[in-house]
Amino acid sequence: MNIGFLIILFLSAFLGGMLYFVVKPSDSKSFKTILTFAGSYLFSITLLHLIPELFEEALGSPEFGSINIGACILIGFFFQKVLEYFSSGVEHGHAHHHTISYSPVLLLGSLLMHAFLEGTVLIHTHTGPEEANHGIDLLLGIVLHKAPAAFVLTTILAGYYKKKVTTVLMLMLFALASPLGMLTGNMLLADGQEQLYIILYALVAGNFLHVSTTIFIESNPEHKVELRKMLAIGAGVAMAFLALFFHS
Repeated sequence: MNIGFLIILFLSAFLGGMLYFVVKPSDSKSFKTILTFAGSYLFSITLLHLIPELFEEALGSPEFGSINIGACILIGFFFQKVLEYFSSGVEHGHAHHHTISYSPVLLLGSLLMHAFLEGTVLIHTHTGPEEANHGIDLLLGIVLHKAPAAFVLTTILAGYYKKKVTTVLMLMLFALASPLGMLTGNMLLADGQEQLYIILYALVAGNFLHVSTTIFIESNPEHKVELRKMLAIGAGVAMAFLALFFHS
């Protein structure tokens, strides 16, 4: 168990949300550029690392032969769409206040499910000292979109609740979801539930594909070619290749 990963998962969400109380919410070009970079990195690392490793783990062992990995990825993709029906897309650092017609509890619930699932991918079946830093590339992808999501979530909650303590407590629940997912993944593997873990792994891969591609669409709704966004996308892809190089 990598305790450092648990701490980083919690702090990235909690501090990202608490930043709302320090700076004013902004929809600036810089924020959109950061989101574009995060989406590019998450998309790239899903294709370069998550999905290849998923098929290697599943198809390389006879006990996983009955699992249709592609179907699980597809289900994960559309399950994220269902979650965003309640969250209005907070997962990818963007939301229209007027589109959120549900209670903050449902909003938080959908985000908790998303955060919990993505935490599970940080546990792998690999063992040995050479795997001590395994998953850092995935951790970075989670952190890059979790911090902006926490900021937007706090912005919304602060608009619903007059008491700051209520917003902070709900933010803490969100920050704890991914560490809990990581602990759950570890327990599944310890209990010999490899098939269930592989299914969760595939669901998260589909989840990441939906989140990252949606970030691309929302960052450029008019489909204009902008140099800063193209550079952000290129930087995200380059970092993913670099992370994969160090991972291997």
